[in-house]
Amino acid sequence: MILVALTGALIRLGNFFNSEIIGLPTDKPYGVAFVSEFKESITDKRIDRDQIVESVVVKKNDSIPKGSNGRVPINIYLFFKNGVSKSQADNLTNYTARNILANSLHEHFDASGENTRISVAEQSDGTFASRISTFGVARHAAQLYESISCVILFIFLYWLWSKEKENLPPGRLLGIFLIWCFGLRFFFEFLKENQEAFEDGMILNMGQILSIPLVIAGVIILTLSFKKGKKQPN
Repeated sequence: MILVALTGALIRLGNFFNSEIIGLPTDKPYGVAFVSEFKESITDKRIDRDQIVESVVVKKNDSIPKGSNGRVPINIYLFFKNGVSKSQADNLTNYTARNILANSLHEHFDASGENTRISVAEQSDGTFASRISTFGVARHAAQLYESISCVILFIFLYWLWSKEKENLPPGRLLGIFLIWCFGLRFFFEFLKENQEAFEDGMILNMGQILSIPLVIAGVIILTLSFKKGKKQPN
């Protein structure tokens, strides 16, 4: 169980960096806008087939006040390679980039209609750069919350095992693991977007429904471990 807790922490950390299992929008200062998805998409060879994008920079736009429900004003700068024409830069920015923001990555950006303004300009070195002023959507980093909770669980279980070792009653670590891991998951699910459309009409989502029996099992196992008491050393 000790290593399983650590594994869970690493899995959720991977979900965070991959912008997977995202949280609900939030106005809290610790909300995270997952903008890296756009960088990966616009530079993908299947999208930028001629590989005309040199680099992508995303910056917070402090000149515009924040919007409601986690909407954060940002500027996205696309820098194009030497030799790229203005029409090429215009086309990639006004059509491809806009489509990615408004449609493919609509969960991470509020880029529809007037929320997005685009300008393309020539730089002093003769290359072109475009600026996309739009809104990112800050969300609860629910994956990170779960990862941190698993790290805490790993530390506690390791400490308990180190302290008790052979005197540890059977089921003690498993019971604690199930209650902590799936009990917190039940509450963290309230901060996440539903993974499937059919969950939208449900009071509890599937993650919560599946967590309940595991928490109950953990309570039973932990109760039995306390009734048995400590193992007697040989």
